[in-house]
Amino acid sequence: MTIFVTARSRIRSFLVRSEAWLRRLANCIWAVVCLVVMRQLFGFHDLLSSNLILIPLGMICFFVPMSAVGLILMIYTTLQVMSLSQSVGVMLFLMFMLSYIFSNAYQARQLTHFVGITALYRMHTPYLAPLWAGLFGNISEVTTIICGSVISFYLKTVHDSIPKISDGMDTVNALDILQSMVSNPMFFVYELAIVGMFVTVWLFRSSKLRHSWIWAVVFGTLIEFVIMLGGSLFLNDSRGLTQITVGSLVTIVVGVLLYFLFQDLDFKRVETVQFSDDEYYYYVTAVPRIRLAEEDKEIKKITGGAEDVSEEDDEEVEE
Repeated sequence: MTIFVTARSRIRSFLVRSEAWLRRLANCIWAVVCLVVMRQLFGFHDLLSSNLILIPLGMICFFVPMSAVGLILMIYTTLQVMSLSQSVGVMLFLMFMLSYIFSNAYQARQLTHFVGITALYRMHTPYLAPLWAGLFGNISEVTTIICGSVISFYLKTVHDSIPKISDGMDTVNALDILQSMVSNPMFFVYELAIVGMFVTVWLFRSSKLRHSWIWAVVFGTLIEFVIMLGGSLFLNDSRGLTQITVGSLVTIVVGVLLYFLFQDLDFKRVETVQFSDDEYYYYVTAVPRIRLAEEDKEIKKITGGAEDVSEEDDEEVEE
């Protein structure tokens, strides 16, 4: 156990010392991942799909705040979809704008979920978004989770309809895409699972339970898994059972890693303090952090050489 605590201590020290540029690097890497996924899904515009555009955009995301990264991803995705169909792209633009207004009204900050959930959905791990938002955000992030999950299913429906959209014999517009999305029962199962997981994670993380992060990860993933599994079996759609299972396992592993890195509370030494003043009684629960015992180091200072030592020995003999 000491080995793991020591490793975590060193990792946390490195993160604290290099927090500024690590945040920028993480933004850059996440933006590049989203851009590459959008290119794979809707890479119909040669210029937008070239590395001459993706690399500069990724570099720009290193220097701008996270909200600007979300804006860059939204603009890039909209332009790519418009190159496939203008009506479908305009509808996506309206969805982005409504999502931005809705989330900004509730002061939600994680705007990259609007495109990020689509990227995670493509990698069969969309549940990482509500996990991250529930552990590190507040309840207002439910707006970005709702909007991002709706947009992700809309883009999935668009991707599935590419053969019909690109076929000149069959015209498919944005209303057809929306109708196809809403008429799919898995859309509502997916929304319920994503939102239910976020709310569960946030409630457990905000509770006063010991090891609340672990409970949040376990029960949040369990809620998502039960809803997705039950919906798939009820609708006789067993095609995605493997993806649901693997995605849930990946979510638990990531949640445990986040707990290992960011939670260092020693619940074995919890103390409860009670005191009062003229108007109130105060009840405080103090949970100490895990700290390694500092090593006692003895420093021996040698001031003289061999000659000094021999002279001291001679004096002792004469005495």
